[in-house]
Formats: sequence, C-alpha cells, structure tokens
Amino acid sequence: MHRASLILLGLTLTAGCRTADKPAGSGQPAGDTRTASPYSTGSDTAARNSRLEGTNTGAALQAPPRIPAMLVTLDAAAQPGKAPSEGNLTALRTGVSSLEAAMRADFTRAGEADTGAFHALSDSIARQLGGGAGGVADKLDRPELQQVTSQVRRLIDLYQQRMKAPGKQAQ
Repeated sequence: MHRASLILLGLTLTAGCRTADKPAGSGQPAGDTRTASPYSTGSDTAARNSRLEGTNTGAALQAPPRIPAMLVTLDAAAQPGKAPSEGNLTALRTGVSSLEAAMRADFTRAGEADTGAFHALSDSIARQLGGGAGGVADKLDRPELQQVTSQVRRLIDLYQQRMKAPGKQAQ
C-alpha cells in the first residue's frame, strides 16, 4: 500500500512540476517573450547574455550615500558613557556589512582590483564584530569598540582614496 502511494505521489509531483507545457502568464515566460529585465530569460538575448544576477546595473556608486550615516553611527558609538547594547552592536555590524558590500561593488564597477588591504581590514572588522548571518553581534568592551570604529574609519578612508581617481567619483 505504501509503495503504491509513493509511486502515485512521485507521478503527481513529476506532472505538477513540469514547466514546458505551462502557458505564458503562468509564471514562466513563453519561448519567444521579449523583456528588458536583466534578470529574465526568454529570447531577449541582450538581457540574457549581459545579466549578472544580484548586481546593480546602474552607473551611480553605492557606498558614498551610506558613508555619512555610518560616520554618525561611529560617532555615537565612540561617545563615552555606557557600553552600546547588543541591538546597537548588531545594527552597527549590519551597517558595516552593507557598507563594505557597497564598497566592493563600487570597486568592481570602477575596475579597481583589491590590493589585499581592503579585504584584510574588512575581514578583521567582521571577526571583531562577530555574529553570523542573522545572529547578534558579540559584546565589545570600550577599547574593542574604539578599535572597531577606528578600523571602519580606515576602511572608509581607504575606499575614498582608491575612488579619488578622475572618473571614479560619484557626485
């Protein structure tokens, strides 16, 4: 009885998961559908050939708008007084991670190769802040927090120096 049920279930899943017979408009583009989306497929060969999924295809740099907010966050974290909460450290870690990803995207867009200094510094910051994806940041005492804020400021300076060359600035 179980064997017959499993076979019936397998056939049902196989028939239900087939996409070749689905009409256009059912979530699957028809074979001759043209689209301007860089994430789509179909016969739009320009979109299909040039797409890099998850990559912003705009010409504007991503990191410069994020830097002022990060500097405000670093200034707030560096203020004397009580240690930042776990939530504030997690928000700092998330902001730093987002800024670092934007900087990497900008380097790629500008054709800048990593000399190793950017990777080493960003890796050091990530190790100090701790926590995995979706987790909370590690607790930091005041000297460790000052070290992290100093490293993030150096990361921002390194980015700005490398992107200073003519034609690479976003303004």
